[in-house]
Amino acid sequence: MLSSYPVTQAIGDRIGVTVSLVVSALVLSVVVGLVIGVLAAVRQGGWFDRLTLLGSSIGIAMPNFWLGLVLVTFFGAELGLFPTSGYASPLLPWSHALRAAQAAPGCIIRRNVSQQNPWRTGMRSRKTSTTTR
Repeated sequence: MLSSYPVTQAIGDRIGVTVSLVVSALVLSVVVGLVIGVLAAVRQGGWFDRLTLLGSSIGIAMPNFWLGLVLVTFFGAELGLFPTSGYASPLLPWSHALRAAQAAPGCIIRRNVSQQNPWRTGMRSRKTSTTTR
């Protein structure tokens, strides 16, 4: 597309929308990832932990562009919950935020909380040392 519109002005006109989408997606993914990760770590080995691990594995393995198209089609076109184009609100990047929350943060937090908890390890060693005497 050819125009005499300066590139810096075009970027400047759209930077506010871009920043609001990035910040809202980041905040949503961190909050959801923390909650899911801590809940999965608290009940390690349970059904929620396994479901979280399965969901994060699928989320990491799935291509972003394909998941985005599927979610836009399902939530936008089929259910009519979100607009399929344009900009309406800073809280709209649900497809990217849910993918990020599903994949990396929950899995990482679950592993870190469950495997590197010194209180839990200390309690196990105390229990073992008192029962072997």
